[in-house]
Amino acid sequence: MTTAELDLAVRTWRDGGDAFRLALEHAVAAEVDCSGRAFPFAPLHGAQLAGARFRAVDFDGADLSGADLRGADLRGAVFSGAFMLGARLAGAQCAGAQFNAAFCREVDFTDADLSDANLHGTWLHGALVGGATLDRVDLAEASLAAVDLRGVDLTSAAFDGRTLWPKGFESPG
Repeated sequence: MTTAELDLAVRTWRDGGDAFRLALEHAVAAEVDCSGRAFPFAPLHGAQLAGARFRAVDFDGADLSGADLRGADLRGAVFSGAFMLGARLAGAQCAGAQFNAAFCREVDFTDADLSDANLHGTWLHGALVGGATLDRVDLAEASLAAVDLRGVDLTSAAFDGRTLWPKGFESPG
């Protein structure tokens, strides 16, 4: 799927074209450049978007469960309230991305750059973060239950008394 085809499918789906919902779910659009576009509440379940450019894209409330975004450029993207169960973001560039209150259970953030990302209130239960860069990440009110944080540098992370840490993990502050 090209950038233009992806844009058309999202616009048509928003206008009530249910046939395009199927085109978006499990879409194969690797290496496309959709920077600056808006895909709020888009049904991108299982989409194959590895290596794509989605800089400053609005995925607010989108369904990205099972989506493959490995190595994608997601800098400054907005995932607020998005449903991302089991999404793969390994090696993705997520610096400055907004994941406020997103459902990121079992998301693979291995080796991803989450510098300056906002994960405020995000559900990260079981997420993989090994090798991820978490400089200045906001973890206030985030749930990190069952996240293996061994070896993860959280010295510059922001968190609060409502951040839920894994059992046996001492908060860094």
